[in-house]
Amino acid sequence: MTNAQKWIIAVLFVFILLLVLSEITQKQSAEKETDLAIPQNQKNTPINLLEKANCFNCHGKTLSGTKIAPSIKGINTKWNKSELINYLKNPKKLERNSEYKSKMPAVTNLSEDEFEILTEYLLNNN
Repeated sequence: MTNAQKWIIAVLFVFILLLVLSEITQKQSAEKETDLAIPQNQKNTPINLLEKANCFNCHGKTLSGTKIAPSIKGINTKWNKSELINYLKNPKKLERNSEYKSKMPAVTNLSEDEFEILTEYLLNNN
């Protein structure tokens, strides 16, 4: 066997080794992504919906308010469920009907069922 043949075999061996390692790494990466995904039965938990609606970004992780948004604790003294859902969907509509001014963006990424779960939580557990 000549030196050139030995080098070709060595390069092929390294190539096959890298290919096998790449496949193993991809499988492990896919398994980790699956582990991090929220299980189907836990996607509509109130906490996940608060995150999905971006409530924590402005109202804070405890919903006690920040410099840019008020506390939403005790919200059940001001709103009922249908009023709150309507407000979350279109906060600007309330501005037109009163002196209340809000910088809150509309929540547009929740389904009707998710609005029900979220508002139920906000009105009863907050």
